[in-house]
Amino acid sequence: MTEISTDTLHGGVTYLRYMSLFYIAVSFTQMLQALFRGLGKLWVTIINTILQISLRVGFIYLFIGRLGIAAVCWGTLIGWLGMVIYGGFHAIRYFNKEASI
Repeated sequence: MTEISTDTLHGGVTYLRYMSLFYIAVSFTQMLQALFRGLGKLWVTIINTILQISLRVGFIYLFIGRLGIAAVCWGTLIGWLGMVIYGGFHAIRYFNKEASI
């Protein structure tokens, strides 16, 4: 059996603690992505994905030195929240337009 270093174990526990809370945001991102795929508005899903990756990588790049593994978690959350905000904006616009017809 391989020994796990204390630093590795601490990093894994930290990552899982953050991510277990942040995965709530994924349910919203997936619902919005599925909505726009079903509507045939793939441009929203493409922009949403590019936005998410850009926010995630940018945040991690800026804060990895200060936050360590937690920067990966927070960057992931920020990317997902960016998706929720952008996708939510377009969903509200879509449903408002449909309601006015």
